[in-house]
Amino acid sequence: MSSASIHKHTAILDAAYELFGSGGFYETKISEVAERAGIAKGTVYLYFKNKEELFMAVTRRDCEGFLQQLEAKLQACSSLTGKLSVIAGHHLFYYYERKQHTKLFSGAEQQP
Repeated sequence: MSSASIHKHTAILDAAYELFGSGGFYETKISEVAERAGIAKGTVYLYFKNKEELFMAVTRRDCEGFLQQLEAKLQACSSLTGKLSVIAGHHLFYYYERKQHTKLFSGAEQQP
C-alpha cells in the first residue's frame, strides 16, 4: 500500500473505532465512518467489503495492539507472580482506557 492508502486505511479504522465504540455496531453507518475519516463513502468500500469486515478489522487491530503491549510488559518480568500481576494490570488498564468505547465490546452481539 502507498502511504496515502495507509493513511486512508488508518483513518477509516480510527473513525470506525470511535463510532462503533460510542454508538455500537448496528447504530453506526458507513457514511458516518466516511465522514469522520474525511473521505467519500465509496472509498470505505475500496478498503472493506462491508460493515462486518470493517468491524472485524477494527477489533483485530485493537486486539493485536493489546497483545503486543502485553508481550512487551511480560518480557520485563521473570517471576510467575510478577507476570500474573502484569496481566491483571494490563487487562484492567485496557478496559479503563476504553471506557468511552464500551459498545465496541458489548454492542456487537445483540441486534436491536
